[in-house]
Amino acid sequence: MATAELKNTLTGTTVEDAKEQYRATRDPKEPLFARRTLVHFAVDQDLVFVTTRPTGKRTRFLPFNTGDGGAGRRGGAGNPRVPAIGDYRTAYLWEEIWAPDTWPDLLKRFLHVGDEDVRKGRGRKASPGKAHRLPMIFPRYHQWYARLRGEGASRAVRLLPGRRLLAHLECRYDQVLSSAALRRDEVAMRQMTELLADTGASLDERDVLTLELRREICGLLVKTGDHERARAGLHALLPDMAAVFGADHPETLHIQILLENRDRLAR
Repeated sequence: MATAELKNTLTGTTVEDAKEQYRATRDPKEPLFARRTLVHFAVDQDLVFVTTRPTGKRTRFLPFNTGDGGAGRRGGAGNPRVPAIGDYRTAYLWEEIWAPDTWPDLLKRFLHVGDEDVRKGRGRKASPGKAHRLPMIFPRYHQWYARLRGEGASRAVRLLPGRRLLAHLECRYDQVLSSAALRRDEVAMRQMTELLADTGASLDERDVLTLELRREICGLLVKTGDHERARAGLHALLPDMAAVFGADHPETLHIQILLENRDRLAR
């Protein structure tokens, strides 16, 4: 069903090494990755990232973290500090997500295949191995958590209005990522722009969801060749990323590299 590259920061390896291992040393054509598994995790004691399609150097990972405020709470990127020595920030992955009762249900209800035939109303056409050739969308942690909390609201603690709003925005964000994964660039850009306007009215400019959305917009602008708008967006995004994630964080460094490339083109 899944693979995982587990790294230990105490021995000098991190989640970034796990990502690089998938990109550089795992053959996407190997049956394990091409047909036999659905999702792949890069994990260390602090962070989790996930991809559904190893494609060598082009493999793209998305965060699968709870947020540093904890599940269902506003905060920055990452995971909350653990209360006791010997615990791990990423323990939720094997204690919650990979639990025997949770994992099959998550795959059944939350893993989606981007099939154009279904989207256009033509029905799914059977083809051996087709699901592994189409874009596959795995939920973000907050999407899964918000859905379960929403379903249990009538018999457990109800979501507060602010958390309902955050869950709604996060679900819309996942829809945007679905459009981008299906290469529907015009639709994705329109959805991103509308969602950014809505998050701007409800969340802080440096909220992790807003930062991720701004980053996706800049990436799409780069992809579609709109270098001037991409350059302006990256210039505004870089100091906010550095303030929230840190100047040496891989995500901040990635934005810095994109910006340097855009500046080089503008000369």
